[in-house]
Amino acid sequence: MKSSEKSKEVSIIKCDDYDTEDVYLKVKESVDLLGGIKKFVSRGDRVLIKPNMLSAKPPESAVQTHPAVIEAAIRLVIDAGAIPLVGDSPGIGSSKSCAEKGGFSPILEKYGTELLKFNDAVTVKNPDGTFKVFEIARDILEVDKIINLPKPKTHGQMVMTMAVKNTFGAVVGAKKTQWHLKVGNSPAKFARMLLDLHYMLNPTLSIMDAITAMEGNGPGSGDPVDLGLIFAGADATAIDAAASSVVGLDTSLLYTLSEAKRMGIGGTDISEIDVQGERIDDVLVSGFKFTPTGPIMGRTPAIITRIARRALTPRPVINHDICTMCRQCEKICSAKVIKKSKGRMTIDYHNCIRCFCCQEICPEGAITIRRGPRVIFG
Repeated sequence: MKSSEKSKEVSIIKCDDYDTEDVYLKVKESVDLLGGIKKFVSRGDRVLIKPNMLSAKPPESAVQTHPAVIEAAIRLVIDAGAIPLVGDSPGIGSSKSCAEKGGFSPILEKYGTELLKFNDAVTVKNPDGTFKVFEIARDILEVDKIINLPKPKTHGQMVMTMAVKNTFGAVVGAKKTQWHLKVGNSPAKFARMLLDLHYMLNPTLSIMDAITAMEGNGPGSGDPVDLGLIFAGADATAIDAAASSVVGLDTSLLYTLSEAKRMGIGGTDISEIDVQGERIDDVLVSGFKFTPTGPIMGRTPAIITRIARRALTPRPVINHDICTMCRQCEKICSAKVIKKSKGRMTIDYHNCIRCFCCQEICPEGAITIRRGPRVIFG
């Protein structure tokens, strides 16, 4: 089903904490407002539950989807008479280490739920998209349905990672960085790729864990911030538009939504969305802190862009006082511009493509994003 055919209905439910039973009831309520889990999952289906498993961090860090939300999704799938499976390809480490540190290994054991490894990549054609070929985890081709469990977090390149961006975890391991190199320093092009991938995978349902989100230096080292909300919907762009509005982000400034609008995908504007449960105006958040990035350079004249790209755009900066020289940034850098030199990690900004993968995966939070001397708006 393409986005244009999907319901633009989004439910928003208040949920103040991660009490296991309360989260289950609130997640169930959010799905019931959309017609109930059996509208999305049939008896006997093998259902991939796809959380955000960026890296092996504990639940309180807000880096991964919280285990209480994962458990709620597992229970809903079982309620429908289907078979739940959990899987993702982390940006750093293994799915097993993420499950153990993230606190949901006991949940998987409790329900006898398999943790898919996402190690084996296969090529899939996407004839209807701008990007015609993807390499994704073979495990995904062996399930009947996908339930997407994103967590709203700030993101250096995309401004925020939410429902659309979360399905990038279908791409196996280091192949993610190859996409950054392929699209270069064009966030808009990267966003279009994410949309192509998302709607090719076509999750049947997205349930967003916004009980605690992440602001600041996200998506791996930012600050947890309580929103106390659960979002659910069949269409990811609609969920992202609703969540963007709640945290005070103009939907035109979220790359995935602005590109979706250019592609003719509906649900990018809050006026197009049928909101169930809480009213957006009643759950607005003030003072949400974003990374110092945004859709700046894509609208500037070409001659200015060439000059300003290096000096004026936001860039990753290493705090050498807390850098442990683990060299994870060097390993993940697709442009190969990070290296150890004279006893410290250095970045070649002349050739840096500003994908911010280094900032995303730094386990110490030693890499932040800073603006240049001034900002150019188109």
